[in-house]
Amino acid sequence: MSIQIWCMIYSTISVAFGNPNVEFKSNDVDRLFQQLETYGKTELTDYKNIHKDQSNMKFVQQYLTVAVLSEQEVKDPKNWADQLPDWLKRDNSRLRVIFNRKIGKDVFHTNPKIPLHGEISFLYLDSNIDEMLNSFKAKQKESFPFVFVFSFYIPCANIKNIEYSCSEELAHHAVLHKNDYQMVVGWSHHFVEKSAKTDVGRSKNYMSLGGIQQFEKENGIFQKQSTSELFHPTEIIIQALYFKCLNSLISEDCCVIDSFTDSEDKNNRKRGILAYYINSMYHTCTQESKWKGPLTQLRLAPLSKCTENYINKNTGSACKTCSSHRTKHLLETCSLYSQAYATHIGKPFNVQDPYNPEWVLGPVSWSDLYKGCNFDVTQNSPMYCFMPGVSMKSLCTKMGDDYKNLPDKYKSKIQQIRQQQAPHFD
Repeated sequence: MSIQIWCMIYSTISVAFGNPNVEFKSNDVDRLFQQLETYGKTELTDYKNIHKDQSNMKFVQQYLTVAVLSEQEVKDPKNWADQLPDWLKRDNSRLRVIFNRKIGKDVFHTNPKIPLHGEISFLYLDSNIDEMLNSFKAKQKESFPFVFVFSFYIPCANIKNIEYSCSEELAHHAVLHKNDYQMVVGWSHHFVEKSAKTDVGRSKNYMSLGGIQQFEKENGIFQKQSTSELFHPTEIIIQALYFKCLNSLISEDCCVIDSFTDSEDKNNRKRGILAYYINSMYHTCTQESKWKGPLTQLRLAPLSKCTENYINKNTGSACKTCSSHRTKHLLETCSLYSQAYATHIGKPFNVQDPYNPEWVLGPVSWSDLYKGCNFDVTQNSPMYCFMPGVSMKSLCTKMGDDYKNLPDKYKSKIQQIRQQQAPHFD
C-alpha cells in the first residue's frame, strides 16, 4: 500500500491549553529518553523473569516506555538529573511500559500466533493512551500534553508477515488527535533479522508525515531526525476508485440494461447501478465499524475481509448474458486495486441518492459515513436491474427483492424481453 498522508485537522476535536507547536531539541530530551530507555529495560527484565517459561522469551528485546508530560516538565533539568523523578514513577497513570504480546484472538484480522506489537496495544487496547491523557489533564489543566514514546526498535514499517506498520498507526493517531496532544518518538535500534526487517526510511516517512518529532540514539545521544512539513495531499476515496475501475470493465449487457434503451440511458443506468452496488457494499462494511479517519494497513485488513465476503455472498449466476465467474473476478480485481491506492473511505455526495457515483470526505467515524442513506427499492427508484428478480445489491447477478417493486410499465417490458430472449435468461 502506498504511504498514507494524514493532514486534515478535524474541527470537532477541542484544542487543549498551552502551546502545541513546540520544537524540542536534542539537549531538551536526551536525558529524558535515556531514562525512559533505562526504566523500560528494567521493567522488561522483570517481565522476562516472570514469563521465563515461555518459548523464546530470553530473546525478547522490544518494549515501549511512554510518558505524558508538559513542556515545562520536559525542559526542567532537575526532573532528569539521574533517573525518572519519583513523582512520575508514583503517578504511573502518566507512565507506562508496554510489551509485545500474544492476545490469543484475531482482534484486528492479524495473525494471532504473532505477538501484537506494543504500539498497537498502546493505541487501541486497554485504553492506555486515553487514561494517560485524562490523568494528565486532571492535574495539568492549563498545559498542553506531549506524549513521549521510547521504543527499543524504531516503530516498524513493512515487516514481512506483519499486516500493519506501527509507524503508520502512530502517524495516523498523531494527526487525528493533533489538537489533543503532540507525539515525540525516540528509539535506539533498527529491527533487522535474516527473514524480515523494518523499512527504516518508510518508518521515518510515516512518522514525519504525521508531524511526529523523532530522535534516534546515535553515539550514545538521542539526535533529532529531519522531518517533513505537513501539507495537504490529494485524498483518494476508495469508492470512487472502485467505481472508476468497474465502470471501465463491467459490460453493459450484464443484466443492467434492456435491449431497447438508447446508448446514453444505458450508460447512465449502468453508472447508477454500479454506484448503488458500491454504496451497498461499503454501507455493509462500515455501519458497525469502530474505526475512525483515513485508511491504514491495520484498518484495511477487516475492510478487505468484509468486501471479500460481500462479493462472495452477493455474486450469483442468475444473469445468463454474462459469465458469473468473470464478473466475480472483475469485482475482486477492482476491489484489490482500490484498496491498494485509496487513502480514505468517503460518504455519498448526497446520502439520499445511493445511485450517484460521487463521493466526498465525510465524518471521522466510519460508522457515520452512510447515516441517512436509503437503499430501499421502490416504485419511485430511478434504477433497476433489467432482469426479473435480480438485485442491484448483487450488481444484477443474484435473485433478490427488487423486481417486485418495479413499476408496471417496466414489468411488461421485461416480460416481452423474456419471451424474445428466453434462452438468455432461463
